[in-house]
Amino acid sequence: MKYVPFILFSFMTLYVGSCTLNNSPKNSSSDQIWSEGISTLTGTIKKVNPEKDGQTLILITNNQVESELIVSIANLGENKNQYRIFEVGEYLTFKGNLLENGIFIVREILETQ
Repeated sequence: MKYVPFILFSFMTLYVGSCTLNNSPKNSSSDQIWSEGISTLTGTIKKVNPEKDGQTLILITNNQVESELIVSIANLGENKNQYRIFEVGEYLTFKGNLLENGIFIVREILETQ
């Protein structure tokens, strides 16, 4: 019985310590740098899928990585005048948010020559 306070103290210390460790920020150096932040993607459009409110693009980046992008007037917000129909083979740069699931939400279209 004399060890009960020591055991309870040890358990509480471990519990509180583990809760603090699990609340680290999502953009720490060990996570994806651009996750949920603003980033840019440059590459060639491989596929265009028209959608109800926009387009889904498959882009092959300069590093040969295939990325899925969602382009819509609503997501472009103040840049809505940049919205247009895209074609396979176009080489462009897009600025936007990379979500946790790997989908890139386009916020701005930067034309590339």
